[in-house]
Amino acid sequence: MSQKAYSRRESPATPAARPVELHADLYREIFAHSKEAIAIIDPNGYYLQQNGAHFTLLGYADEDLKGKTPALYLGEEVFQNILSELIKAGDYSGETICRTKSGEERTIEVSLFTMRSGLGEPQCYVSIERDITSRKRTEETLAELLMRERTARADAEKANRLKDEFLATLSHELRTPLNAVIGWSRILKSGRLDNESSVHAIGVIERNAWAQKQIIEDILDVSRVITGKLQLHLGPIDLIAVVAAALDAVRPALEAKDIRIETQFQDGLRVIAGDVDRLQQVVWNLLSNASKFTPVGGTVGVRIDQDETYVQIQVRDTGPGIAPEFLPHVFERFRQADGSTTRTHGGLGLGLAIVRHLVELHGGMIAAENESSGTGAVFTLRLPLPSSELSLETAATPTRVDRSVTEVALADVRILVVEDELDALDLITIDLTAHGAKVSGASSAAEALELLRAEQFDLMISDIGMADTDGYNLIRQVRRQEGEQGEHIPAIALTAYARTQDRIRAIAAGYNTHVAKPVDIKEIVTVVKCLIGRIG
Repeated sequence: MSQKAYSRRESPATPAARPVELHADLYREIFAHSKEAIAIIDPNGYYLQQNGAHFTLLGYADEDLKGKTPALYLGEEVFQNILSELIKAGDYSGETICRTKSGEERTIEVSLFTMRSGLGEPQCYVSIERDITSRKRTEETLAELLMRERTARADAEKANRLKDEFLATLSHELRTPLNAVIGWSRILKSGRLDNESSVHAIGVIERNAWAQKQIIEDILDVSRVITGKLQLHLGPIDLIAVVAAALDAVRPALEAKDIRIETQFQDGLRVIAGDVDRLQQVVWNLLSNASKFTPVGGTVGVRIDQDETYVQIQVRDTGPGIAPEFLPHVFERFRQADGSTTRTHGGLGLGLAIVRHLVELHGGMIAAENESSGTGAVFTLRLPLPSSELSLETAATPTRVDRSVTEVALADVRILVVEDELDALDLITIDLTAHGAKVSGASSAAEALELLRAEQFDLMISDIGMADTDGYNLIRQVRRQEGEQGEHIPAIALTAYARTQDRIRAIAAGYNTHVAKPVDIKEIVTVVKCLIGRIG
């Protein structure tokens, strides 16, 4: 190897810069180009230097920071807490809120550490700050979504639980009267009962059948409430007449428990605007509820008074009152104070929910509370008084079935009854015949059309839900057939489809009126008399 080559290999390279200079240049480049916001603070907390990212984050120029501490954007209390921790531990990390020069609030992650001399004395503090505003907002959004999801899940679980409880209660409330109906029917069929026992059995069957009807009506009313289809037929009404009619309806239940009725009506009560039947339903529900919870020999009181703005109806009882924890939920659907299998009182937990909705539809309000004496509950409903005086002469009265119908009320009236359920067909045929009508039965729409072509009838009563051709199509065919013959027969839709939309659909199809099953025969006789013009 040549001496020249050896010399080139052995000669050390001249350093481009001394280590101290290299470190200083490296520090300056890192400090200037770092994406992290970095600031140098002296041992007393005052700013010495900031990099471009720090300026971008906070918006304060170097001149703005001269003689200032981070309290400028952190607030004095937060800054002093951080400085105290820094002096004590030598470093600090945490999250805090800062305010930029433009006034915008940001969430930042702060890391500080102490740079010390060779003797361990603090020379300065280095602050590294990261903008985590977007991340925190995302976390808060996710947390809120999680909370909503948990709340929705809890609500769904609660709704499912209430639904299951309601279905179990519904099954119980329907089966209980059904058991009495089937049991006493079987005993009657056996022929083992004397006349007195037979009358008792028939009374039990009828009472339990009407109890089932009330359950169905409550369910339908709740359905109307949920779908917003529960409507009022407003007119001037006399509240005393409404309360009296409700008392008449519930009186047998009160007398059966030897419950005393106390009434107190203020003189000079004004006529109000409302739906007479729905308000009667409200009062009946409140009285039934009071009767249910009042012990034998107790008292139920009804009071009506008014001020300049409202008329007020109060129903009081001497029962055990309402449990304080249940009081806020007393008007909620499907809620009952005792939903267990050992509960003392029946019901679906719908009545008071319907009451609240009906009162609110009238522009009123209702509240429940316990007697201050600790015995009994008080339900108070308030209804607004009209802005002008209403006449008693035009006041509506509670609907009552015409009890004056006789066994010959429909003498010689020719009626066609269309019903595909033979038991139902036999029942209405016997009932109408007993009142003097001449009844022909048809078990299908096709048979009904043949009878209408062959004979003359004064009126037709038809079911809606039938096989092959339903009642809607039947009445349309009847009306088309009449168009050819120039006649028009009054028609009643007598059906278990009992919703408001079912009534509207039946009348739109061509029926004169709609009557829901089950129906008292006196009611159907009254309707027939109205349609054929025998009520004058």
